[in-house]
Formats: sequence, C-alpha cells, structure tokens
Amino acid sequence: MPWYLLRVKSQIIQWDFGREERIDKRFSNSRFRRFANITQMMIFSNNMEYDDTTIKTFQGVFYATSSYSKPIFNYFREEQKFDLDKVLAPENDEVENFILKDNNLTIIKHSPEFLTNKSPNTPTNRISTSLLSRERLAFMLEYWIAYVKKGGKIQKHIMRYPQLLLLKR
Repeated sequence: MPWYLLRVKSQIIQWDFGREERIDKRFSNSRFRRFANITQMMIFSNNMEYDDTTIKTFQGVFYATSSYSKPIFNYFREEQKFDLDKVLAPENDEVENFILKDNNLTIIKHSPEFLTNKSPNTPTNRISTSLLSRERLAFMLEYWIAYVKKGGKIQKHIMRYPQLLLLKR
C-alpha cells in the first residue's frame, strides 16, 4: 500500500513547490482516485536547504497530504535530534550495487552528487529518517491526518510539523 510518495527533483531545476502540476492533474482525475485515497502523505524535495531569504520558495523539503485539488505544502524542520548511528544500518556495498544495477544507474556510483546525496545529513535523508520511521508513521497515521467536510466535500488535512510536536508533549 503506498502510504507515502517521495519525489526528489534535481537541484539544477528551479522548482515551484506550490505548483506541482503533474500531481494536481493526476489526483484531480477520477481514474487516479484510488491511488489518491491510499496515498496519505507526499514528500517533495530537491535535496537543498531552505532559502529563508526569499518569499517564493524553490528549494527545500516539503510535505503535504494527497488531495483531489491543489495540495498545501508544509515546511519540515526537525526539532528532535536522532543518533543516526543507532537508527541507520551500516552501508552495504553489495546492496547498493544491486540497487544501482537494478535501476540501470551503476554509472553514478562514484559521482560527487551521488556521494553527497548518500550522506544522512542531507535534507531528504533527514525527513526520511525522521518522518518515515516506523514509530513516527504509526503515530502520524493515528493522529496527524484529519478529514474535514467543507462545502459539501470531504477534504484530507495534515498537521503542520510544529503542531505534531505539541501533540506529542
């Protein structure tokens, strides 16, 4: 069951997170309703730190819930620090080679971009480690998503991350 969708774009592309047109178009299409209904959370990233100096954000990691209309993207700023040595399994060269070969991407193995993106401290890896842990997913599924009736239609809403932290206290 696709509980979440994680989409990472290249850092070269200037990406307007508020205008994710392909997702908007697909989720508004009645043929995609089943997928939209079982997708609880969407994460979009270009694996760059947030740029807090601009009004319109083109970089960072954002999350939203699936929606039949335009999704509302939220910032993710982790308050809790994780001991990544305990959370993450050690690197396994054999598994890495298998995955790269299976995706026909063995050529990127030693590229600087690939090596940088493997770091646990990149924005995408931080949100993956934090939000997609088994305990956090179970908590989010129970408390983080609400269904609201507006204008005769039911809408799915997701809490902003600071609200989640307050709820956990």
